[in-house]
Amino acid sequence: MSLKSIALELGISPSTVSRVINGKKNFSVSDELRKRILQRVEEKSYNPNPIYQSMRQKQNQQISILLPNLLHDMSDSTRMALDRIRAILISKGYSIHFLLHTLEDGKIYQLPPWKVSGAIVVDIRVPELVSELDASGIPYVSINGVSGPNGTAVMADEYGNMQKTMQYLYDLGHRRIGYLNLYRPASLIPFTMNEHHYSVIQRTGAYFDFCLQQNLTTMPESANCNHSLEEAMESGLRQKMTAFVTYSNLSAIELEHHLHRKGLRVPEDVSIITFNESSLLKFANPPLSCIDIRMKNMADNTAEIILKKTEEPEYMKGQQLSFSGELIIRDSTAAIQNNKSIK
Repeated sequence: MSLKSIALELGISPSTVSRVINGKKNFSVSDELRKRILQRVEEKSYNPNPIYQSMRQKQNQQISILLPNLLHDMSDSTRMALDRIRAILISKGYSIHFLLHTLEDGKIYQLPPWKVSGAIVVDIRVPELVSELDASGIPYVSINGVSGPNGTAVMADEYGNMQKTMQYLYDLGHRRIGYLNLYRPASLIPFTMNEHHYSVIQRTGAYFDFCLQQNLTTMPESANCNHSLEEAMESGLRQKMTAFVTYSNLSAIELEHHLHRKGLRVPEDVSIITFNESSLLKFANPPLSCIDIRMKNMADNTAEIILKKTEEPEYMKGQQLSFSGELIIRDSTAAIQNNKSIK
């Protein structure tokens, strides 16, 4: 049902309907006609176009959520966080629209093409990707990614999460622990290590730092993202690794598959733990231990901060919040058997 259709049914002009809906005070209309218009709008469940409204009004209730491109491997927890953010903002009277970044590898994120009161950006690798948004004066929050100097970043404490994961395996007696890093095929536009997502950088650094502190053997393949999971796994097994940490839950499921095909048992022969809780992990064989990134808390804080920034743009400018994860222990990890402990 359009505004013109409502006007036609009532025998009045579309501009009169528009003015009543938008609460305009500088024109005269009888109380009876105003009541009829509002009643018909409610009956027809008519909602004004929020984008059109935002272009006409000095103040608006529009928030853009800027997403990476379709090839980006967004986690289930991030998708659920965005849905939670959307629900919170809508409950506060805001309208939400999603904008897809066309080529994340080669361009900056473009500004919303209409007036907005704030923005949320997702999985930003480097501040340069939001340089235009950062310079625009639009209040924004980066969730699960970095921000520019004028934004606010809500992130996971990935360094601490990896340290917690390594300590858990160490306490189980494992002294040869491999890290199966993110694999980025050479056919894609190349990144340097410093251009990767902060989760890649922090987890990699924490893995090598922990191994150095405890004088543990490391996997050279863990230092970059150039090796496929199977290739890195084979190297780790040659080094007699008794446990693997994987970058993502999907890579943990793939690792289980390869180990089963080699006749190795999980966790009797090799323990596995991964990042990012997912319902899939409960149904793996065996169910996979993980560290939950607590995206629910990150979502709630992102929504709270952007609402505050729409009123006070300087709020938490240039700051970041980091959230520690929670270990979820399932059947894929176990104490190492005495005859496998390697000092």
